[in-house]
Amino acid sequence: MTIDYTDAVFAKRLASIRTDRKMSQADLAEAAGVSKDSIINWECGRCTPHLDAACKIADVLGCAIDDLVRPFPATMSELVSEAAQSAAANAAASPYA
Repeated sequence: MTIDYTDAVFAKRLASIRTDRKMSQADLAEAAGVSKDSIINWECGRCTPHLDAACKIADVLGCAIDDLVRPFPATMSELVSEAAQSAAANAAASPYA
C-alpha cells in the first residue's frame, strides 16, 4: 500500500485539528455522521473522505476545508524562502530579465 501525498496531508491535519479541539475519534465520528473506523482510516492516511464528508468534518471541527487539505509551510521562514524561490524562478523565466 502506498500513501498518496494528499492522503498524508489530510491525515496529519485531521488528527492535529481534532486533538487541538480535544475531540476523540469517536466524538468526531458521531458528530460528523461517519463511523469511527472511517476517522481512523483517514487519520492513518489509508484513504481520504468524499467531499461531502470532508465538508461535514470541517464544519464539526470549526475550520475551513483548506485547513484539512492544503499543505502550508510550517514556519514563516519557510514561507519567505518559498516566495524568494518562486520570485527567482519567475525572474529567470521572464523574457525581460
